[in-house]
Amino acid sequence: MRELTWMADEINVDRWDRAADVMTLLANIHRSKRARPYKRTDFHPYRTVAEKPSITRSELHQLREGLPVHHVTLPAKP
Repeated sequence: MRELTWMADEINVDRWDRAADVMTLLANIHRSKRARPYKRTDFHPYRTVAEKPSITRSELHQLREGLPVHHVTLPAKP
């Protein structure tokens, strides 16, 4: 049953892929020159752009403290 649900969802996503492409094309044809170009994600409900998570300086320092430090030594001169 789970597989049938996955298949149905993929069919919906495939149909939305095609519809979003057509809507994007039409919107870009009829937009003004000053307006930004439309993207597929503007019309596609399944493929939205996820915001990139930002990291703060304190979180970065915590990550650095948790990493092991490896020292590289230069080879001895003969």
